[in-house]
Amino acid sequence: MRDNVDILEKYIENLVVKKNLLQTTVDAYKLDINEYLEFLTKKNIDILDTDEKIFNEYFSDVEKNYKKATFSRKYSTIRGLYKFLLKNRYIEKIFEYKLSTTKSIDENINKKKSDIVFKQKEYEEFINSLSDNFNEIRLKLISKMIVEYKISLVNIFEIQIKDLLKYDFQKIIIVRNNKIISYDIDKIMEEDLKNYYKKYAFEKRFLFGVYGKLTFISDLKRYNLDFKTLKNCMREDEKDLIENIRKMYFEIGIGDN
Repeated sequence: MRDNVDILEKYIENLVVKKNLLQTTVDAYKLDINEYLEFLTKKNIDILDTDEKIFNEYFSDVEKNYKKATFSRKYSTIRGLYKFLLKNRYIEKIFEYKLSTTKSIDENINKKKSDIVFKQKEYEEFINSLSDNFNEIRLKLISKMIVEYKISLVNIFEIQIKDLLKYDFQKIIIVRNNKIISYDIDKIMEEDLKNYYKKYAFEKRFLFGVYGKLTFISDLKRYNLDFKTLKNCMREDEKDLIENIRKMYFEIGIGDN
């Protein structure tokens, strides 16, 4: 059997150079790929000898056992690996898994962003699908700041540990361009911040260290999610609420004719 480890390392090296990934993001890629390689090993199949049947068998199991966001992330990671293998002529073709809805993942990924509706239920599924590894804990915390607390992405990466400690994590203060920007937070976010600080940020100046906007946006794409869609997901629900109120008014005879 060929050395899959060498191939994996070449792929990861390519990602690091091409996307300038942090080690935690690299580790997340490795985790998904290693799970797939373990599946192939159990079947005594080399990754370069896989066929469509094996590929579909794996993702059929993933679709059954994981939520949509996790499935999309894993699929994106493995497809990216196969695209690398194809580009470097390790293999001659790559495969596509058909969802049970008969729509391919690639069709969903390439769907126009204006057609994507990311509502509260889907947002909650995305948040709940994130695991307790460092990369996904950070992704979850930042996503919650954006969606639930309306903190701008620029300001998120300006949060300093000294300011959190000064206010005992009861509010988020950003000092930028000689201006003080304050965000009120609840007990849930207060606890989230304290736990993140104790585990990952107690020796840092900024809460998220060198992790920044571009890397965060790149990480979101692994879940087939773009920043604009995430940012505006609650607004979609507000529109629906207004529309539902309008319909209710029509039903009881109030409203425009």
